Amino acid sequence: MMRPTEFKFDLGLGDLPAALINLNRLHKNYSPYFHNTTRSVEVPSRQYIDGLLLNVGRGNISHYSERVPNCNSQSLNHFVSDSPWLHLPLIDQIQVNTTDLGLTQLTGIFLCHLMHSNLDMYGGAVLN
Repeated sequence: MMRPTEFKFDLGLGDLPAALINLNRLHKNYSPYFHNTTRSVEVPSRQYIDGLLLNVGRGNISHYSERVPNCNSQSLNHFVSDSPWLHLPLIDQIQVNTTDLGLTQLTGIFLCHLMHSNLDMYGGAVLN
């Protein structure tokens, strides 16, 4: 049995402004994937990321919406469960980008989390 990869970061408070800029840039690069022909779910997608980062312990949408400023629980819940944006092109692009950077193991961890937490709405087809 393989041991899970452990990531250790040596970050301080001084690193937060640059990390926030990088997170904003990363989200902006992927935000076109959070649209369909009639509406955008770009804002809830960012709120979901913020909720993941702000949550301590096991997370759920209710906890995320409580911790993220100006976040509507119903809107965030809709993003995770019923939102019509196409997830497969986003996953494909993440795989391409991270493979180019040599981050395939990290990509796998992220995609497993994304699929496990969000793709139940598709009947679990991706996981089965």
